[in-house]
Amino acid sequence: MMVAVLLPVAALLAWVLHDDVRRARNGAYDQVRNLAAGTAVELGRVLGLYESVLAQVSARPMVRALDPASCELLLSENPSPSSDALGFGVWDARGKSVCQYGPGLVPLARGSDRLEEAVAALSSGAFAASGVRVDDGRGRNLAALSYPIRDETGRNVGLLVMTIDLASLNHQLRTAAKGHAVVTVTDRTRAVLLRSTDPSDSVGSRLASDEPGPWGMSDGLALAKGSDGEPWLVASMTLPGVEWRVAAGLPEAAVLADFGGAVRRTIAIGLGLCLLVMVLAWRLSAAISGPVAQLQQAAGEVIAGKRLTGARLTGPPEIRSVAQQFNRMLDARALSEARREAVFASALDAILTVDEDRIIVQANPAAARMFGCPLDQLIGVSLKRFVPELLRRGRAEQAAVFVEAPVAPPATPAKRDVTALRLDGVEFPCEAWVSRISIDGPATYTAILRDISQGKKAEEDLRASALKLQAALASMSDAVCICDVDGRLVEINDAFASFHGFEKRSDCSRRLADYPELLDLFDRAGCLEALAQWPLSRALRGDAATNVEYLLRRRDTGAQRIGIYSYAPVLTDDGAIAGAVMTARDVSAMREVQLDLESSHLALQRLIASRDHVQEEERKRIARELHDDLQQRLAAIRMGLRLVTEQYSAGQPELSGLLAGIDGLAAEAVVSTRRIVNDLRPPMLEDLGLLPALEAMASQFSQQSGIACDIDVAGGRTDELLESPAVAICLYRVVQEALNNVAKHSRASAVRIQLGNVPANSISLRLRDNGRGMESVNRRKPESFGILGMRERVRAHGGVMHIDSMPGAGTVLDVLLPLAGAPSNACLFESDGEADSPDDAAEARLDDQVLPRLLGRATDHTLQDVIDAISGNVAVIDKHGTIRFVNREWRQFAHNNGDPDASSVGPGASYLEVCRRSSLDDLSALRVLRGLEAVLSETRTAFSCEYPCHSEIEKRWFRMHATRMIRGDAMVAHFLVRAERHVLTRREDSGPKVTPSSPAIVRSPKDRHGLA
Repeated sequence: MMVAVLLPVAALLAWVLHDDVRRARNGAYDQVRNLAAGTAVELGRVLGLYESVLAQVSARPMVRALDPASCELLLSENPSPSSDALGFGVWDARGKSVCQYGPGLVPLARGSDRLEEAVAALSSGAFAASGVRVDDGRGRNLAALSYPIRDETGRNVGLLVMTIDLASLNHQLRTAAKGHAVVTVTDRTRAVLLRSTDPSDSVGSRLASDEPGPWGMSDGLALAKGSDGEPWLVASMTLPGVEWRVAAGLPEAAVLADFGGAVRRTIAIGLGLCLLVMVLAWRLSAAISGPVAQLQQAAGEVIAGKRLTGARLTGPPEIRSVAQQFNRMLDARALSEARREAVFASALDAILTVDEDRIIVQANPAAARMFGCPLDQLIGVSLKRFVPELLRRGRAEQAAVFVEAPVAPPATPAKRDVTALRLDGVEFPCEAWVSRISIDGPATYTAILRDISQGKKAEEDLRASALKLQAALASMSDAVCICDVDGRLVEINDAFASFHGFEKRSDCSRRLADYPELLDLFDRAGCLEALAQWPLSRALRGDAATNVEYLLRRRDTGAQRIGIYSYAPVLTDDGAIAGAVMTARDVSAMREVQLDLESSHLALQRLIASRDHVQEEERKRIARELHDDLQQRLAAIRMGLRLVTEQYSAGQPELSGLLAGIDGLAAEAVVSTRRIVNDLRPPMLEDLGLLPALEAMASQFSQQSGIACDIDVAGGRTDELLESPAVAICLYRVVQEALNNVAKHSRASAVRIQLGNVPANSISLRLRDNGRGMESVNRRKPESFGILGMRERVRAHGGVMHIDSMPGAGTVLDVLLPLAGAPSNACLFESDGEADSPDDAAEARLDDQVLPRLLGRATDHTLQDVIDAISGNVAVIDKHGTIRFVNREWRQFAHNNGDPDASSVGPGASYLEVCRRSSLDDLSALRVLRGLEAVLSETRTAFSCEYPCHSEIEKRWFRMHATRMIRGDAMVAHFLVRAERHVLTRREDSGPKVTPSSPAIVRSPKDRHGLA
């Protein structure tokens, strides 16, 4: 009790003494600080005065000019600001003296340190002060003050230097320092410039860097020992701009001498107070020692676990209050113990408490469940039985696991992955945290174990799933991207990088928001899509779609590609959006091929239409020739035979029989001719229309094949076909080819032909047989040219054809053709004399995407087969005009026109050269030459013209069409437009004869070089 009372009194006394000493020391520090500050202010004032003088002198023009004569006169006229200034000097930028006035100047180049000071002063461009210099003549300590000399542009051109006497300046310093105070001024090299005591011995000397004392201290206040070992209070500061340092010091003993008496009085008063307090404490302890002892005994019993009830409430009110708080603490402790037991029992992790021998002294129910062991069988068992890995190591490692375990609380124990054993011996992985508790006795250890077997399995499954995902992404040719809900790309594959124009995946940004700066995305209509309408953004909003086409363009390179995107959101179990997945496929090449294929279809349709037109015209011409010429001649022969018979056969039965036989043959020839004419171009089709022509064909088919053939017309629409002769011819030829196939392959007994009543401006045809039918694969065999020809003929007229057939169920052929708007084949071959056809520009635009573009991708062998299958005289020439390939009809035409080997117009011959030779006397050849040169030079995509090619027995007109192919070659085709039987006059016979099989104008059988 007495100690408890005396301690505050002693502390109060110590605080009073400490406060007195502190105030005394602070006063001394203030005195030293004021002394240093006053000296610095006074020294700064003097230096400022010198600086103003130097600034005025350096600004004068004669000084700026660095003229020695005018400069020295000016310096001699300039009054010194004080008696300290000994003279002036001017130096140029190279350190060479220009002029000087006064006896105290020292050249700048004297000594390396002084030269360095001059260079530093020139480079700083401001007022500067040097260190100590010695006047060799008089032994005076000097200092140089420099100021830069600037020209009109502000550039430093020299230095104005003033030399001052440090002894005169030191006198002012000694006047300011009084008593025991010591003031010292040093330069940046620790050389003493000024000193208030013993200046003659100190000024000019240099302080060592390790010299003790107050003068080597840094700026501020400090307590240091002087050279005599006595403590000094020191204040120091540096003058700005000149790097002179002022240090002021006072002996600590002199500063604190006035406070000794006050300290002794304070000690005496403190001793008296301590005596009084001791008496009061003895009386107070006698009144409260009993209750306190009782309370102490109760606390000891609680600590030892021998008491659970509270202490008695006796003694002074303060003691009774403490006893009440003690009892409340016991209640709170009991409640805390109950809560701890509840937490211990309800914890999901296994908790084991072991002693220093690693014996389990406490376990919770979770531990019993984890190890498959009753709780009472865990207590008293070694931890090694259930967690051998913690004790399986060597003795030293075991000790490290437990002894190095952190004390809990507050340290957090380290987690360890160990293998534990259940009661049945099954191993399982778990995480273990071991902490040590040591409170006034042997240490105990708490191990918290968590079964992680399910977590390990989940991690392995997740790792395997991630590897499978990465392998799947790497093997996919489509670009794949998976992003989270914040738009961060968490997974991309190599195809994603290449699809978007990056060299590798690491070059791709992982933020969706960065891609609009790199890429532009356009929809199918060509509109630029904002980021909110990009596939991933749509998927993050919950949208899903497949095969959406976009145009992608790189902003830096301008490279474009077409891609089809599929996207969908990634949903959690509760339906929330957790991310999005997107796939993209580059279909640029496929779209280009599709366009080429569509163009080739159009070109093929035009080619077939032109072929059909040429064939029909040729059939019409031949039929007319047979009808008008051959039949008439046969009729004339028969008439002549009758006349001969009447005049000469009387009485000559043999001659009469012979003439009768000849007349019979002529009659059969007339019938055959009529049949051939009807097959080539039935006059009934032109004169009466489609229906009568079909009825006649059906009747003839039934007579020849024995197959019943009926025709049914619905709606009476056949009159409209009279206005569409091309459609009528198309339907007639389709029925003709179909009946031919029925007779050859179907083994049918009946055929029914129906012309249907369909929507306006269209007509339908259905042909049905009851034959054996056919497999679907047979319809697309390469040699099925009949079906292919029908299909392309119908397609060329803007119609569609469909075949429905099953083995054993017959065959149904359906055709639908428009009556209006069908392409007019005649316009493609209409001659316009010397000029191009009126539709030549449109034809050239269409032929920019025709069959030659697709043929350009074929190999040489395939290309030869393709052009052999094309009707007309066709050749392929290279960009120089040399013939590469010709088809069979080209060779046959050349053979028929005097060039059996096609040597002059075959592969290897120059098509352009032949045209040039022929163009000398034929305008048609010149026209062809110019058109071909335009196609080969790529100034035109196509060229067409119609030209005459007459022989001795007929007049012929051909259509030539030249089209550029994608590899730089060109395809040239010649089609016979019309022919007229004619015997040339002598004048006509002198004209050129054009051979469409080659670029040759055949002037005679011996001259086969010219234009086709």
